[in-house]
Amino acid sequence: QNVKFGAICQIFYDADTLAERKDLVPIDQHGRGEFVNWQRLVCPSDPAYRQYKLFIVKEIAATIRPDVVSLDFMRFPTTWEIIPADAKPESIRNYCFCDRCMRRFQETTKVVVPPSLDTVPKRAAWVLANHNDTWVKWKTGLITSFVEEAAREVRAIDPTIQVSVHVVPWAESVFGNALVWNAAQDVAALSRHVDYLSPMIYHKLIGHPTEYIRSLTAELAAKTGKKILPSIQTAEIVKEGQLSAAEFTQSLDYALDP
Repeated sequence: QNVKFGAICQIFYDADTLAERKDLVPIDQHGRGEFVNWQRLVCPSDPAYRQYKLFIVKEIAATIRPDVVSLDFMRFPTTWEIIPADAKPESIRNYCFCDRCMRRFQETTKVVVPPSLDTVPKRAAWVLANHNDTWVKWKTGLITSFVEEAAREVRAIDPTIQVSVHVVPWAESVFGNALVWNAAQDVAALSRHVDYLSPMIYHKLIGHPTEYIRSLTAELAAKTGKKILPSIQTAEIVKEGQLSAAEFTQSLDYALDP
C-alpha cells in the first residue's frame, strides 16, 4: 500500500503529431531536419501544440490522479544518448531554427535578423554569433514557461499531486553547459515549479563511470535545493556493454547517496 504511481507525460516527443504536421519538424543550425534515431521530437515553439500537450497533462491529472506527474522530453531536441563523451560542442546539432522559431524569437526579443540572410545556416550563424545569450534565454524560457503552467494546472486539479521533470544527464562542465544552451533546461528556473528533478543518468551509455551518478546528483541538488531522483541504467541499451551486478549495485548506491 506504500507503492506510489507516477504518470510520465511525453511533452515534446510526438511521432504521431509529426506525421500529420511537418511544420513541427525541428530544424538545426545547418538547415537540416532529418531524424537520426527513434526520437521524433517536436519544435517547442508552436502555441497550438503546447496547448494540446497541456490539455493532455491536465486530463491525466484529472482522470488518473497519479501521485506524481512527470514531464518527460521537456526540452529542445537533442539526441544526448548518442553524442560521444568527447564530442566538440560545435559539432552538436543545435535547435531550432525553423521559420516559426525565427519569427517568435524576433517578436519576443525585438532582435532583428537581417533580411539579407536568406538561408537557415546564415540566419543561425548570425544569431549564435551576435545574440547567443538572448537566444539561449529565449529557448530556456519556452521550456520553463511550459513547466510552470503545467505544474500550476496539475496542482489546481489536485494539490497533493507532485510534479517532476526529466533532465538530460549533463553536468555544467559537459559540452560547455549544453544542458542550458542545447537542451534549454535551466534547472534552477525549473526547480521553482517542480517537487523534484529526475536526471536520466545512464552512465555507461554516455561514457561515464558510475561515480558520475553521485557527482551529477549532488550538483543538481546544490543548484536547485530540490530532491533529485536519478534514473539509472540497468542493462545494455545500445552497444555500450552490459552492466555487471557489482556495477549496478554501485550505481544504485550512488543514486541513493544523500
